[in-house]
Amino acid sequence: MYNPNDTSCLAVLTQERLLRIFKKDPSLSFDCIIVDEAHEILEENSRSRTLANVIIIAQKRNPDVAFKFLTPFLTDSKNLKARYTTYDIEGFKVTEYIKTEKYYLYDLRNHTGLKLYDQFLNRYLPLSENRNLGFEEDVVKAYSAGKNIIYLNKPTDIEKFALALADVLPEMDSEMIQTACDNISNYLQPQYNLLACLRKGIIYHHGSVPDAIRIYIEDLYKKDDSVKYVITSSTLLSGVNLPAERMFILDNKRGRSNLSHDSFKNLVGRVCRFSEIFNDETGNLQRLEPQIYLVFGKYFAQNANCESFLRNVAKVEQNYKDAVDNVLLSEAKITTMNEEELRHASEFIENYENGVVEDYQERYTSTVSGKACIMNGITELDIFAHEAAIQQQVNGYQSENLKISDSNTLLETIYELFIQYLPDNGAESLKRLENQEARNFYSMMFEWRVENKSYAEMINLFVGYWQQLYKKDKNVIVYVGKWGDVKRSGSNVARYTKIFGKDRTQLINLAIVRIKEEQDFIDNTLIKYVEVLYDLELIEDNFYARIKYGTDDERAICLIKNGLSLSSAVLLIKKYNSYLQINVSSSTVVFDDALISEMKKENENQILIYEVQNCM
Repeated sequence: MYNPNDTSCLAVLTQERLLRIFKKDPSLSFDCIIVDEAHEILEENSRSRTLANVIIIAQKRNPDVAFKFLTPFLTDSKNLKARYTTYDIEGFKVTEYIKTEKYYLYDLRNHTGLKLYDQFLNRYLPLSENRNLGFEEDVVKAYSAGKNIIYLNKPTDIEKFALALADVLPEMDSEMIQTACDNISNYLQPQYNLLACLRKGIIYHHGSVPDAIRIYIEDLYKKDDSVKYVITSSTLLSGVNLPAERMFILDNKRGRSNLSHDSFKNLVGRVCRFSEIFNDETGNLQRLEPQIYLVFGKYFAQNANCESFLRNVAKVEQNYKDAVDNVLLSEAKITTMNEEELRHASEFIENYENGVVEDYQERYTSTVSGKACIMNGITELDIFAHEAAIQQQVNGYQSENLKISDSNTLLETIYELFIQYLPDNGAESLKRLENQEARNFYSMMFEWRVENKSYAEMINLFVGYWQQLYKKDKNVIVYVGKWGDVKRSGSNVARYTKIFGKDRTQLINLAIVRIKEEQDFIDNTLIKYVEVLYDLELIEDNFYARIKYGTDDERAICLIKNGLSLSSAVLLIKKYNSYLQINVSSSTVVFDDALISEMKKENENQILIYEVQNCM
């Protein structure tokens, strides 16, 4: 946890958090910044641009800062150079073939069975073995090892396949699994689909699994040999290391694009890690040839050519080039297609940190509101075009001494100040706030946070909310994002679903993923607008704390800042305060060594115990 009172610190941060810290402390600078998975900065998305932004700001604040870029895949190191910086890059590359993957292709669509792909000779070799398997779950069951990773692109497909695989596997006789199921059931709901999978030795891992559950089951997968399968999306590419001997790739997509060579190699590199191969007790040199199975079936794109795909991503002698798509990188090609994007990106970084862009000729903010929007990372609307109108409204609020202290007023103020200025093709998740029903919904979500509702309580409330809507209108459709199967008029993407025809178990599982996604939307998007209002002194202090942290108890906030969830923080303050030394002014916590044994003695949920243990 970065503490502005420290003269020096070692901090582990996401780029989003670092950008927020730079805003709060204009004098903060670093001597050294290590960027892991550095190839991700080449991509064209908001996180990659934010990473480039913090690199640019870091060098502006300390021209002598040393950058260390770590990446397993990069053709040319100069592609990591950000615009508006002066640092030089000296590459150091390790090329080794200590570990060589064996690629197998099982074609379910054309019923051609199993082939071996030789990435050195670029040839497919048919294998005499023919098990005549009909479905993806049959292939995984037939060729699995002790620990297996199964890749799919969409969370909906991950859960669908997990249940299909569970149907063909026997139940595991494991005390650890049974205990885990009891704890997850109490933390969430007994009808959670993950529990049916876990009893068969399967876990699934995607961005809509609640954080505390995801971390807990990752640990279970590592510790219990009965848990043989983890079904995952590209979340596994972001530094998650799980033991595995074998991988099954059931989908050739990452997001809307094909898996690139880099993403593919990063993915297959997650099996048979060197730490497992050379382990003194359990190591096995046969794992230097990890087996990777591509299963060409219903999850691959309809127009996919599986043989060409594997050649494109795995052929050894193929010349691969870095795709530099981030406009904030020096080597990105600027054309008529992206020059406007570069202009907006440059406007943002120069207004955030004046003096970054040499010979800057574009717009500066001219109002307090405009500056507050820039400093809080508001990029969904054209701040420069609308800041005068926003400031005029803010002046009106301030003349009325507005101090927001309830969720309804908060959502209405966000709508009046910002949402009406979103472009027609703006972020759909924010555009929904043009509807009164959506504002009422997020007001309700904020109230649950203020009232410190548990996850289990929120699930029941979510299902109850949907059922109330259904009673009023049997044809009601509700927004469920990526879990949708109904398109609303004017949209080409299915983001909604009908409540009609869904039983309670289906609604509970839908509620679990939606709560996680809505909390992420609040924490990553809506909270930026809350911060602007707070900077403009339009929110009452205690209400701001409850909105941001779920509590205005400074001790609990200190625990949250040190990595605990709200549920764990409140529990520790309420029952185990004597085992804590909390220094609010320095944002530090010292945990008594006896805390965990005391929590176990009191039979606290293992999920909460594990979370506390990780923070000690």
